Amino acid sequence: MTAAGLAVESLRQDSILFTYDSAEQVLEHLLKSGAGTAFYDAIDPTRRPAFDPRFLGMLAQRREADATTFAVRHEYVACVARKP
Repeated sequence: MTAAGLAVESLRQDSILFTYDSAEQVLEHLLKSGAGTAFYDAIDPTRRPAFDPRFLGMLAQRREADATTFAVRHEYVACVARKP
């Protein structure tokens, strides 16, 4: 920021938690939020139909045995800067 001639007024790091009832909802969230879009777009479009069921199966396996929902956490950094 300093190299760009800006002064940081506030800077914070945080996260937000989303919960979903199904693996399908998680996939939809990741694709709509942009969090997984770059990875999904890198997959050959002809292979995507095979990808979705495999990914959903992996999500189901990773969910904790006692969990009733899927948790998706987005970590972020927020900065407000001004030009002095």
